[in-house]
Amino acid sequence: MRNATKKIASRCALAAGWGIDMLVLGPEARESETAREVAATARARGATILEVSTPVLAAMTRRDNPQMVVGVYEQRLLDGAELTRALKADPAAVWVALDHVRDPGNLGTILRTADAVGAKGVILVGETTDPFAVEAVRATMGSLFHVPLARMTRAAFQEMAASWPGTLVGTHL
Repeated sequence: MRNATKKIASRCALAAGWGIDMLVLGPEARESETAREVAATARARGATILEVSTPVLAAMTRRDNPQMVVGVYEQRLLDGAELTRALKADPAAVWVALDHVRDPGNLGTILRTADAVGAKGVILVGETTDPFAVEAVRATMGSLFHVPLARMTRAAFQEMAASWPGTLVGTHL
């Protein structure tokens, strides 16, 4: 049996104040004090709690060996005004802007890396893949709940970059 008491991303999400709609628990979650605490917190915040079998959880997550706690959370994206306030509040902060990232797993890995290096957020430019796609969320390993995200068109980003309060560095393959 896997260790069900290891880091649970839902615990990170709840601690960061993300709104939760549903928490799905597999059979191993009953044996985990952490999973029981997460379920109690989610229930107190009005979430629906479902206990399902491992095959049902595997079908829901599209994984043969799923995590035993899966949450359904609100999606959070900074709007333009929130992003502008964040940039003005700390002009020296590092923000990562990504243009046309196509692979959700790659996006999730970049979000996890941005979290690890202390970036203040990530700006998704143009037709960048959905940061809330299953593969992207899985690849973030919980960092999605700590790294603010904003989405904007390429034209809007270019306009913002023209008056960027800090240093702007670009790279290309």
